[in-house]
Amino acid sequence: MKWRLVVPAVTAATLVIAWVSYKPEFTEDVSGEQVASADAESAQRERRVRFALDTLQEYGWEELSDAPRSLSSREKNAYGAVFSQPRSVQVDTRGRVYVLDAEYKKVVVFNRDGGLNKVILGGEGRGPGEFIRPSGLALGSDGSVFVYDHDNSSVTRFDSSGTYRNRVRLQLATPANFEYAGGMFWLTRMRVRGPGPTVFGFRPDGKLADSTGVLSEQETNLAQFGELGALGRSRSGSLLFAMPTPSVWMDLSDNRRRGVNWRPDARGEMVRLGQLQGRSTPVSTRSIVDLGENRIALLVGEREPARKGEAGPRRWFIDVFQTNGNYLGSVAVPESIIELSPGIATGETYASVTDPYPMVLRVRLKDLARGR
Repeated sequence: MKWRLVVPAVTAATLVIAWVSYKPEFTEDVSGEQVASADAESAQRERRVRFALDTLQEYGWEELSDAPRSLSSREKNAYGAVFSQPRSVQVDTRGRVYVLDAEYKKVVVFNRDGGLNKVILGGEGRGPGEFIRPSGLALGSDGSVFVYDHDNSSVTRFDSSGTYRNRVRLQLATPANFEYAGGMFWLTRMRVRGPGPTVFGFRPDGKLADSTGVLSEQETNLAQFGELGALGRSRSGSLLFAMPTPSVWMDLSDNRRRGVNWRPDARGEMVRLGQLQGRSTPVSTRSIVDLGENRIALLVGEREPARKGEAGPRRWFIDVFQTNGNYLGSVAVPESIIELSPGIATGETYASVTDPYPMVLRVRLKDLARGR
């Protein structure tokens, strides 16, 4: 069964990103730094299609009967490649795809063509190799598989064969997002009570070694609307931090904010973030991904205005930027896309989805102007 994402006024086979041609001005963002914003006439400018998001490969089964081969008892106990909550995705240098399932407490390894390679079953618990609420996945240069368990506040290491090796605890109050970059484990912290660092780096032995990602007071207030941004890794290995401010992000190698402080409203008009009040409210940034070719993508959410005392529905977008912060375009996507992940080793992008059933897709942003 081939998965197709249906978007109003767009073919079922592709996602289309509308691109706005504009000459940006620069205004002060909430931290006092310069961030590009749309000029006053941008809402009237003509839009044109520039990108499409193609699905190249599916990873995962709808049910166990879809298995193309006989499964071992261990694989059956782990439900094979059937997912409930596919989250973090990593790819090794051989093109094998690793998918963490937060509900079934396992890591499923696929061959590049989608065939099942193996299942690393952690199971539920606090014992060796077990998890309570796994939420992050990373690969070491030696083939090690690292799984971050939010509730255990720890990283469990498996070797390349899937054998449990050790567990390291990371001591941080109210941890949120996890990433592995520069040979260190990184966590964001929720419930920040004022300006200060929100990203913390730990050595492989679990010792705190660095802190960065300082938020302004206004950014801290924005974080109350949802999760405290998102972490990612660039193809050069530096750490990326999507700020609580929608469509603003930072490469922590230089701590410079990039992005725009404006975005499309519900009618498709480009307006400043301040003008979104009464129209929509920032919710969260689910993912930040280095697409390669000097492009960055953010999966961001907003909530439409409340109606009759009830919270308005959420709307989700993929915002695309050049790595210098210039805005290229946005596309509205269904809430069934729960995460974007980069295949750093292979230069590809992966999307975790829940509809029509939980699975992972290898996707590609196609530049229609260039034909690839």
